[in-house]
Amino acid sequence: MRDAVKDLGPTFISFLAVLVSLVSTRLVSEFNRRSLVQKQQDDERKEIYKKLNEFYGPFQQLLGKSFELYQIFNRSRGGSPRTLIALLEGQSFDGNDKVLLEQILKVTDKMEEMILTKSGLIDDGELKPVLQRASTHFTLIHLAYEGQIIGQTERFEGHVFPKELAPKIESEIERLKKRLDELNTEVYRSPLVQFFRKVFRIEQRKTLRSNY
Repeated sequence: MRDAVKDLGPTFISFLAVLVSLVSTRLVSEFNRRSLVQKQQDDERKEIYKKLNEFYGPFQQLLGKSFELYQIFNRSRGGSPRTLIALLEGQSFDGNDKVLLEQILKVTDKMEEMILTKSGLIDDGELKPVLQRASTHFTLIHLAYEGQIIGQTERFEGHVFPKELAPKIESEIERLKKRLDELNTEVYRSPLVQFFRKVFRIEQRKTLRSNY
């Protein structure tokens, strides 16, 4: 009996070694998989912050400023046609109206530059054509203000500022923030984070015990 057990010893040890190797391989594979998922989530989070900080946030602020200036500019005009059409019809602006219009044009210059230079951060297929229409409007209103184009209002009446731009920007900001919240929640609940939080609590308890 002892000889049989003795003979089985090396076999058992070999089996145990294989088992440990398989378990280790499985653990390493799972760790690598989770690390890859974590990196993908980190990259997506950085990309969202970049979109919000470099395009959507600043663009929304410029839109708001443009809207406020236009509201002040438009109060003295009553039922006058939209600015592009008024300029094409030869209407001129003096005094405060002229100053306000020039400030609005400066804001639109900044928005157009952002549309042209930050287009790579825009992945909403419905937003892109609206931004293109806004950019075209900015160009036309500059040309009309400088007197380079005039008349033919029916030709340009479809190129007024797209009112749906602001709601679409707001909607995209909300979508990105929601996704950011989801990613942050996933990070907090991820097995890797939970593991390290558990280890940290154990080490913290050891430290507290050693102090007493």
